Amino acid sequence: MSEATVDVADLRHHADGPQADERADELPLREDIRLLGRVLGEVIGEQAGADVLDLVESTRVEAFRIRRSEVDRVELARRLAEVDVR
Repeated sequence: MSEATVDVADLRHHADGPQADERADELPLREDIRLLGRVLGEVIGEQAGADVLDLVESTRVEAFRIRRSEVDRVELARRLAEVDVR
């Protein structure tokens, strides 16, 4: 699996109080999501190759960065528009 793997649950602001309690309640769900992400990554890598897996992982990380307003979505859209889908 790519070193660029980021779990969206880990990107949330860590805080004390009710939010910390909610995070503890979500732990089983986050573990399931991580497992599904790993399995999906393995399948993509096996079926489409490392280059496609790298593209998927880098796009996923960029999407998280867009969500956090760290980068502009236009750059990611431009990069994806240039991808040969075959």
